[in-house]
Amino acid sequence: LFGDDGCPVAMGRSLTYRFGVLAPFWMAELEGCSPLPPGEVASLTARCLEYFLSHGAMEDELLTLGWHGPSASVLQPYNKPGSPLWATKGLLGLLLPADHPAWSAGKAHGRVGDAPTTHPTPGFLTWKHLDDGITRLINVGSDGHPCEDDPLYRRSAYSSATMPCTTPGWRDQSVAPLGGLHRGRDAGVARPDSAADRVRWAALGRECVIDHAMLVLEGAELHIARCQGVVAMPIAVGGWHAPTGLPSALQLIATDAQRVVRERLDDGSAVGPSSLERLVLSPSGNELHVRWATGLGAAAPAVEKLVGGVHVTWRDSGADVVLPDGTRRPLAFVTGRRRWVPETAAQRVYRWL
Repeated sequence: LFGDDGCPVAMGRSLTYRFGVLAPFWMAELEGCSPLPPGEVASLTARCLEYFLSHGAMEDELLTLGWHGPSASVLQPYNKPGSPLWATKGLLGLLLPADHPAWSAGKAHGRVGDAPTTHPTPGFLTWKHLDDGITRLINVGSDGHPCEDDPLYRRSAYSSATMPCTTPGWRDQSVAPLGGLHRGRDAGVARPDSAADRVRWAALGRECVIDHAMLVLEGAELHIARCQGVVAMPIAVGGWHAPTGLPSALQLIATDAQRVVRERLDDGSAVGPSSLERLVLSPSGNELHVRWATGLGAAAPAVEKLVGGVHVTWRDSGADVVLPDGTRRPLAFVTGRRRWVPETAAQRVYRWL
């Protein structure tokens, strides 16, 4: 969940704690149950500290409320001026004696990349492209607040080099109706090299369902989606919200939409000036099928290859993806659970907790 430069994947709550994310690794060392080789946690800590300190995380010798520097986009209602001090929990290793193996083994730097790693319980799929050291994370498990669309929880993909888009009306790494209200993820599953989920949306006074599946190919992401109940409902497909200077790509492969418009947003984020592209599709009926590819950093050039060399055949439960070498890879949707009655406010809060 860290890039080679020490930056953690920017996802979830309390990002302003920054290197406080290291606390579980050091607790495992303190309790003698770390699954990591001796020295790896110390190496990770050194890189993580260097990353934040070299990117302006401190002002007047104090950590600011933000990520690199001050930034309200990563804050949550409970954050106060003293909140960044929780980062010190990432220095729990200082409680270890000087002769502990965590220190004596030197600074190991374990480079693991390219092959995706599945995390079934949280619903994550992670991988790192060795040419750029950026860690990517596909998310089909985290749903966030039941009544709010929080970019830090509900996007389909995150990385250690990007920050989710917080500009109103725009969603990065998603497929959703324009102006739609997220009504909950019905199901999600992470597989060895792919992931899928089903999300319910409310838009134009009615509900629609979007099945979305993603396959990791050459470090890039191949997406397929089936949108049901979307007559006269524009659907937006978002790419990576990439900082200026970092390559990213979003390419349409095929769709049965009657009209497609490409739009671009130039804004800022907690990692600096950024940009985001999206495709807005106008359905030709009550159901829309679309497949596209996205790529970030060193994986961006692979997108053109996927568009030109990958053949996708639809089936009821998903699609069959045929690679340029003739290899067939099934990509399956998930079956969601049906809620027959609307949830009460109390039920929604219970599900969130």
